[in-house]
Amino acid sequence: MKGGSAVNSLADDMYFFSGALERPMVGKAAIDNAAGRIATERENENYAPLKPDRIVAAPSGDMAYEYGTTNIRFDDRKSARHFDFTAAYLRVWKAVDGSCKQAAEMFQPEGKR
Repeated sequence: MKGGSAVNSLADDMYFFSGALERPMVGKAAIDNAAGRIATERENENYAPLKPDRIVAAPSGDMAYEYGTTNIRFDDRKSARHFDFTAAYLRVWKAVDGSCKQAAEMFQPEGKR
């Protein structure tokens, strides 16, 4: 998979799921819509840089994955509760027309909720 400016772009059919959602989102529009809803429920959001534990690329260069952890902090607007937790993540990348696009991403808080 080639790097460059397209490395961080999303595939049109990207799959996204996190503990903040009731169900997975598929497609850029659905993901943007869900992110907008989540943003209205939170304030003072802070996402630490992702800390990959492992990154693996297929020998063919058409697919790769990475997993690791990150820290997420925010205040819930409705309850004024502060949340600060480590989340595990998994990202899958695929080659599309010579560019590396993100095909899937999942985040889940570690430990008990």
